[in-house]
Order: sequence, then C-alpha cells, then structure tokens
Amino acid sequence: MHFTQIKEIERLKTLLYLTETQEKQLLSWKAAAEEDENWATWCKDQEIAARKIKKIIDENNFLKSNNLTESQLDELFVLFKEGLGNRQMRCSLYEENTLAIFNKELRSLLNEKESLPKRFDNFVNLKRVGLWTASQFLSVWEPSKYPLIATSGKTGFMDKVILSLNSLKKTH
Repeated sequence: MHFTQIKEIERLKTLLYLTETQEKQLLSWKAAAEEDENWATWCKDQEIAARKIKKIIDENNFLKSNNLTESQLDELFVLFKEGLGNRQMRCSLYEENTLAIFNKELRSLLNEKESLPKRFDNFVNLKRVGLWTASQFLSVWEPSKYPLIATSGKTGFMDKVILSLNSLKKTH
C-alpha cells in the first residue's frame, strides 16, 4: 500500500464516509484495476470520449447560452454509452422533458454557478434522470472533481456509501 493511499484512508475515516470493510474493498478494486490491461484501454477510451463531448459543448457555446440540438445531444449520448453503458442516455431524456428544459438543466448542472446539491437535485428531478445519469454527466465533464457514482438502487457497495453520506447530511 502506498503512503498516499494510507493518508487518503485516514482522511476518509475522519470524515466517517467509509467503513473499514468499504475501504479495503475500494483498495482491492483499485489494485485489480491497475493490473488489468483492459482497464487502461477503457480509461484511454473514456478520455477520448470526454474530449469529444467537451468539444461538442464548447463549439456550440452551450455553457454560455446556445442550446444543443437533438442530433448533438444524440451524439453526446452515444459517446456516454460507449464505455459506461447507461441505457438511459437516449432521446427520451429530452423528449419527455422537452429539449429546452433538458438543455437548461444540463447547462446548470455543468456551469457550476449554483451549489452542487441544488444543481444535482434539479437535474435528477427531470424525468428519466437518476443518480447514475447525473453522475455520468458530471464525471465526464470534470472527472477530477466529480467521481462517477454507480449504484444498483438496492444494497450494493456504493448504495451503502450514499446512505452513509445522506445520514451524515441529516445530522450536520
């Protein structure tokens, strides 16, 4: 175990975010991933997709004012699905919410003009959008700031972490 990993575990323990079992599981997954050649390839593919997504958003001046078209959003969804397989990334996101509303909430989510909880809650409140979809948008947009949160919606590892964080929010 590296010194920086030990420090990170100590920091998380002081924040009461992870149990000892969860910490060990994360370190185990990380070690296994670092040894897997497919993982490195997947990471490179995700970086390429993220650059393409940012290019589409930047070229269209989306964050300042312009809305993305249906075809541009469809192109983004294809890039999102390639490595992460989110089946919710499809036209129903903007069809059920209207193109204007989806653009507005996506712009707000990525812009960072409001607090993260408010932006996240507003985006998750759209039809057919959940934690996974919102997290995916953020993690591709700013991966060093927003880690991807994948949950099963039941009793998986990340579900337990999120429940722990929610209970911490309620007590502070």
